[in-house]
Amino acid sequence: MPSLALESDTDTLDLDYVLKYGRGVQVLAGVTGMGLPPVQVRWLEGAGDGAVYRGRRVLPRDIDLPIAVIGTDRDDLRYLWSRLARMLSGVCKLRMIEDDGTSWWCYVYRVGGGDYAYGVDTDGDTIIQTVVTLRAPNPYWTAEKAESKYIGG
Repeated sequence: MPSLALESDTDTLDLDYVLKYGRGVQVLAGVTGMGLPPVQVRWLEGAGDGAVYRGRRVLPRDIDLPIAVIGTDRDDLRYLWSRLARMLSGVCKLRMIEDDGTSWWCYVYRVGGGDYAYGVDTDGDTIIQTVVTLRAPNPYWTAEKAESKYIGG
């Protein structure tokens, strides 16, 4: 099962850290936007039946990351939340790491999310759960190690 990481010029967050070490930032089930990017299709509709295809363009990719930030105490939670906020204040690289070590990445910017309701999404001491929305202006994933594999018969 692939894992995710966020990277900036100054920091890297393993988004499976809680599963490995019991505290940190953890991506939860329900990530959206990882598949095919959205497209805008242009059609010419004339006086006759149907339409004529005139092309398409690929739109920016939006990725929703449900995350939990889990600290050992209130100070640790505040430290981890601040670290995540600093990282998301600029451009990041979202990296998807496959089981065999190959990885795919795209540059992303936070465009929404990150809010939480006190008493519902956080206990104020050890956990915050939220959804962060990231946008990849270039919607294509870039392979870290380009490999050619023959698939077919």
